[in-house]
Amino acid sequence: MINVQELNSLTDIFDYNCGGFALHVGDWYAPARYDEGQETIKEMLEQCVEDIMDDFPELSRVSDYSGVPDEMDVVGFRLCVASTYKVEYDEQDNEVETDIIIDEVRDFHFILRSEGIWYHKPGSTKVREVDFDIDDEWPHNEYNYNSDIVWFARPHEEIVPEDFGFLMPENRQEEEEAE
Repeated sequence: MINVQELNSLTDIFDYNCGGFALHVGDWYAPARYDEGQETIKEMLEQCVEDIMDDFPELSRVSDYSGVPDEMDVVGFRLCVASTYKVEYDEQDNEVETDIIIDEVRDFHFILRSEGIWYHKPGSTKVREVDFDIDDEWPHNEYNYNSDIVWFARPHEEIVPEDFGFLMPENRQEEEEAE
């Protein structure tokens, strides 16, 4: 089990995002082709998945996390898709027609299942246990992550703050003095 309190107190939460946490890179991580103006949301999602798998060859794409044993880590990835609407009005200022113009991607998010427990790190906030149904939309302050979910499995890795590469400055100094 990840000691969330220790991880949050020993690491600088501004130095890594949800991808850096879930993928254990200790930095901000975004798929290389994220938000490059792909034709469709599905195309963007698939290109992000290709980038993730190129960057992390130890990941295996799985269709359903529930079949992955708790001894393995599971990483979930999805996009926040928002629709921009065009509203037309008649002479009396009554709404006449609402057409969806475009779906646009606003953000992405990763979650991590480690030893059977789901965790996430929303942006530059603290790591925490997931408090939402992972099969529904993943909530955020301003919007929800609502695209298809892509699941990856990998051998379990312990998260040890000292090995994670982003200790708080005061903890770096203590570690250097101990050496």
